[in-house]
Amino acid sequence: MELKATKALFGALANPSRLKLLELLRGGEKNVGELVRATRLGQSLVSHYLKILSEAGLVSSRTSGAFRVYALDQKTAEPLLRQIELFANAASGKVKAQLVEIRARYDRLVETSPFATVLFRDGRVVFANPAAVVMFGAKTPAGLLGRTVMSFIPRKFLPLAGNYRKTLRNGEPMPLLGLRLKRIDGSEFDAEVEGAPIAATDTSANEHEIQLVVRDVTEHLAMESRLRDSEARLRLIMTQTPAYVMLVDRELRCAYINKIAKGTNRSEIIGHNVVNFAVGEYRQQVRRALKLALKTGEPQQILIKGFGRSTGVCWYDVKIGIINNHRRVAELIVIANDVTDRVVAEARNRDLDGFKRRHRKSKK
Repeated sequence: MELKATKALFGALANPSRLKLLELLRGGEKNVGELVRATRLGQSLVSHYLKILSEAGLVSSRTSGAFRVYALDQKTAEPLLRQIELFANAASGKVKAQLVEIRARYDRLVETSPFATVLFRDGRVVFANPAAVVMFGAKTPAGLLGRTVMSFIPRKFLPLAGNYRKTLRNGEPMPLLGLRLKRIDGSEFDAEVEGAPIAATDTSANEHEIQLVVRDVTEHLAMESRLRDSEARLRLIMTQTPAYVMLVDRELRCAYINKIAKGTNRSEIIGHNVVNFAVGEYRQQVRRALKLALKTGEPQQILIKGFGRSTGVCWYDVKIGIINNHRRVAELIVIANDVTDRVVAEARNRDLDGFKRRHRKSKK
């Protein structure tokens, strides 16, 4: 077959409407008017398609009275159409088998999913997986079948759910939505719901199917609330504790400090090397203690002089703790208590004790 003729043949078959015309002509001769009524295509378009089919050798024509009738060319078109049917049937069988396997995998996924999956048809439950049965307090899936969407929603959330449902019925998927839902016994729980419209193949065009995936987040929200409370209490403790509390990264830079001394700007501390907060002769001691804590993962404690108060230099009892991340020291927590008064008092006591000992010796 010549290339030009091959191109004309496959080009003629590449249009669904032209294939429809060939299928109609397999039933016998027809004129243009009959083909127009059967295909609901415009007369000029049908005539154009018939011309293409004729040039490809698939259709013949003859004059019958006032009409021109068209017929399928039995020598070329009929054998070709039979081969196309055989190929299409074989391909369709493979596609159907693949669809069956995909559906089986999807069913297994839904059945074993830890998230509740519910399918609604025209607003009523037609399917619920085991997780949904447990979540909504039913004994079996039958306990949920036939229930309406709104029967699972507290009155307070009905307007929000109504808008959500309307969007889904319009064929638009909905992102994650947080709201409260009701179990069949009336008890409520916090949930996250994600919905998508389903293109059903076994229902009429007037029916709407919506799939909802539901996750019970009651414990998650309670945990978040407890965490926020703990963080609030910790912030309160941090701001009221008399000690300075710092988080120090592996480069010995201050990442956080709970408070600052009067006359000091926070920007002068955050991001700066904490070694420089000590008085010159004590900086090497601070550096060694921090490096040792990073290397060994063991807490350290030192007594140093550092800057603070409005008076300038103070004595600090410094405790260095460890914050691990995946078995590696990620940060250090440094707690520095101002012990200037204690150190000064101890020095005075030592001086007083020395004076007393010298006094007793002088009397002897």
